[in-house]
Amino acid sequence: MTRTARPSRQKESAILPVALLLGSFFVIGLLYQFWIRPEAAATQARNAAASVEGALVAETNLATILVDAEQQVCLSLFLWAGLLMMSKFREISRERIQPDWPFEDLEEGERILPDTALDLAKASARAVAAIPGAAPTLMARAVQRCLHRFHATASVQETSQAVQELADSESNRLDSEMAVIRYTAWAIPSIGFIGTVRGIGQALARADEAIQGDVSGVTAALGTAFNSTFVALVLSIFLMLGVYTLQRRQEAHVLAVENFCRDHLIEKMKSV
Repeated sequence: MTRTARPSRQKESAILPVALLLGSFFVIGLLYQFWIRPEAAATQARNAAASVEGALVAETNLATILVDAEQQVCLSLFLWAGLLMMSKFREISRERIQPDWPFEDLEEGERILPDTALDLAKASARAVAAIPGAAPTLMARAVQRCLHRFHATASVQETSQAVQELADSESNRLDSEMAVIRYTAWAIPSIGFIGTVRGIGQALARADEAIQGDVSGVTAALGTAFNSTFVALVLSIFLMLGVYTLQRRQEAHVLAVENFCRDHLIEKMKSV
């Protein structure tokens, strides 16, 4: 059962980011279609009517700031990265649900021997399976590896090394999974800068209109340039905050698992 479940979880973990990416672009696309673009068009119409009447101050709202394509892409990527981080925070929360480990009931001074380690491993596996909807968490895998390695080698040092190797492997896996979120945090400001370049290019193309006295095209293009950078930088600030928070939680969890195995298992083991 374990061998068939692991590929299924790997397939699910590979499909989830793609599904979330498509869903993010779809949701943000609906938001732009039914609210942002209609509201921005209405605001621009009011500003055009006000300029005819001689008004000097143009109305600006959230829709006019977000209306361009670069902001739409940035919002879609921000939502996607946020959903990915939420799923990882959820995994950490599930890891906190711990069964009643049988080795925690050992009396003070009682030791775990190589002959009894396998029985404790089987009892620990049953305790994990008793939790409804439980998945093989890092804690469960570390406990199983610790007990099985001690049963096979009867060496406390090799058992401690096995737990350390598992912790290092898990840290590398979590770090590699964070790569796409870090790339998104880098890509969002870059996309905003593309909007800035595009807006400045449009403004320069309409410089002759400004010379003739019509500055509306130039100001609209500069608005595109500045708004795209502003939105991208704000989103990247919040995204990087989430990235650092998630990374700190993951590192703390791996360290907690390693300390748990050391304090509740390795310290109680005794070679014959």
